[in-house]
Amino acid sequence: MQICGEGGGSRKRPTVVVGKKSNGKCQIDPLRQKILTTLAVVLVAGLVAGIIASRRASPTLPAPLLLPMSLGRSNAALAVYPGATGAMFVLPDGSLWQWGTGVKHPDGLPELFDDRHRWAKAFNRSGGWLAQETNGNVWEVRPGPKHLVPLSVTNQDWVELTGGVMYALGLQRDGTILGWELNSGPAGKTNPITEVGTNFLWRAISASGPFCIGVSSDGMLWTWERRGLSPLTFTQPMQATSGTNWIGVAGGQYAWSSSGELWGAPVARLNSPKAIQGRFALGSIVHEIRSDGSLWAIGAPGPPTSRPMAGGGISTSFGVSGRSGSGSRAALNGRGPAPGFGKFQWRRVGERSDWVSIWGSDGTYFGLTSDSTVWVWGADWGQKPIQTSQDTLAHAWDEIRDHIQASPGGAGPMAGRGMMLTQPYQDAPRPLMRFKPVSK
Repeated sequence: MQICGEGGGSRKRPTVVVGKKSNGKCQIDPLRQKILTTLAVVLVAGLVAGIIASRRASPTLPAPLLLPMSLGRSNAALAVYPGATGAMFVLPDGSLWQWGTGVKHPDGLPELFDDRHRWAKAFNRSGGWLAQETNGNVWEVRPGPKHLVPLSVTNQDWVELTGGVMYALGLQRDGTILGWELNSGPAGKTNPITEVGTNFLWRAISASGPFCIGVSSDGMLWTWERRGLSPLTFTQPMQATSGTNWIGVAGGQYAWSSSGELWGAPVARLNSPKAIQGRFALGSIVHEIRSDGSLWAIGAPGPPTSRPMAGGGISTSFGVSGRSGSGSRAALNGRGPAPGFGKFQWRRVGERSDWVSIWGSDGTYFGLTSDSTVWVWGADWGQKPIQTSQDTLAHAWDEIRDHIQASPGGAGPMAGRGMMLTQPYQDAPRPLMRFKPVSK
């Protein structure tokens, strides 16, 4: 090995090469040259293929699912519970429907999950769902033939069910919080449901990952984090703001007050003077239905959602743009509202003026119009993932790195590494379900 400097008095740093010196000039070792050439060719080829794939015509979207079922002009008979990779719907007849990852419908439309019980609520937690019957019984939604596992408690008067990574939280009517782990089997004797000792009486709670947010009975806003598992422990709640009129929380990081003030969102407050639940949805983009029935939004989507092809890879959930500030968890450190909110402007979504209700997660949003149509936009889990140039380049780099560098422990290259694909983003609302009144 030798160090070859730049000639002509250049101030560039010397280049380290492996090879021999010929005619006073440094030559790169042929094997290293071959590796570098291959790297360049693969990256360029991947870039071209990715650009071609990303510029393909938009897929033809399926017609909305038509359901012969009466639906009123409010969300009292229909409830939508968005999650990180889809949503659950409780329909007017009490049946539970699923949409998104795991749905087997060939067109990616919502499909029936269970109609043997009469369902009242569904609750998203990191990596799964909890569902509650009208009689109060709570079930954990799990993969496999026995996809519904009952909790060991019955007839509980739950106000809210939520959870993060490997834990679940339940808020009871008396203001106490119960918690249990999700990696220790069904909640019960071997995985006890225990009270979370926060020394507060709570009005609302929400969790995402290790982060928790809640409103105490006196209207104050608090944040805390999961600290350990087995046993399940949490940090002490920290006051997030001095206000005392907070009434609701969502997504483990957002909150709203009775006067329409927002915390952790990309805007400081709603346009409307009051916060009426069902008329707004919080996330990296805040949506709001105005008094004239029009739909407006403010904020910016985060990085694209990616999911793995068969053969490996790790799925990543929809992130929040650094422009909105929420992705940095600034609000959870007591600095809400999110920085940069003043840079955004409200913009109208579509031309309709008959929006009735909206629901949202951090990346996907749903709305109901007066003609009994449910719409979806944002990260669209009903479309097939696409291969972008970034996906291609990342996969090419992983493949080259696996062949050049040995994996930890000297086991050689990783086999079967899957390519990450990007989930399409639906800019304008598209119809997902339509309810047709049953003819008498």
